[in-house]
Amino acid sequence: MTWRLLALDLDDTLLGPDRKADEIARKVVRIARDAGIVPVVATGRPYASAQLFARRLRTDAPVIANNGAVVRAEDGTHLRELHLDEEIWSSAISTAEDEGWVIYVYTPGAIYSNRSHPDTWRYARILEVPIIISEELLRQIRESAEPVVAVGLRVQPEEGPEVEDDCRQLFGGEAQVMRSVPTLIEMLPRGADKGQALEFLCAHLDIPVERSVAVGDGRGDIEMLKAAGCGVFVSNADRKLHR
Repeated sequence: MTWRLLALDLDDTLLGPDRKADEIARKVVRIARDAGIVPVVATGRPYASAQLFARRLRTDAPVIANNGAVVRAEDGTHLRELHLDEEIWSSAISTAEDEGWVIYVYTPGAIYSNRSHPDTWRYARILEVPIIISEELLRQIRESAEPVVAVGLRVQPEEGPEVEDDCRQLFGGEAQVMRSVPTLIEMLPRGADKGQALEFLCAHLDIPVERSVAVGDGRGDIEMLKAAGCGVFVSNADRKLHR
């Protein structure tokens, strides 16, 4: 079979522990492109960060971001974008503030947070995009008039399972709740996963999804690996995910 599209997760897949796009990663993309295969970044990162790395890697291809909630062409044109209902994100902000959690709100144009916190600045350095701090986050988001693509809660690792369960009970009927890393719980619009995003993008590019290869390392990649013609877990992936 001739492969025509290669979907690549970023963190701990294409990018190493230092989160930098090194020459090996660029070589992988270059080899794919030279072979006539479309190399697509498919990441849980927000679009601004995903686009930055796609350009650094010279993919010259569309980008899947926010765990599949956002799909954009190489020039930034919107192809697919899902949003959370205001009732969901406003309730999530209020709950986070009541519980003292650090919260991130992702809109198409920016990332907002309710608190200046070392974890927030560390996160901004990893993403390589700024995070806007607002002590009146709910008002700020409403005044921005931007749709909300996703909401993230920063918690301690030992709190993760319990908070994830609480979020599923509170929002699971209207939003997709996932914990891609131990300290970050995300609420995404229904239908937002990398698998559906890959299927959409293949249809948009007139590429049979059976001729796509997807590579990842975490829970957020499972649906993408299932949807692709060939799904590959990298060697450092959690062994539980190989079942």
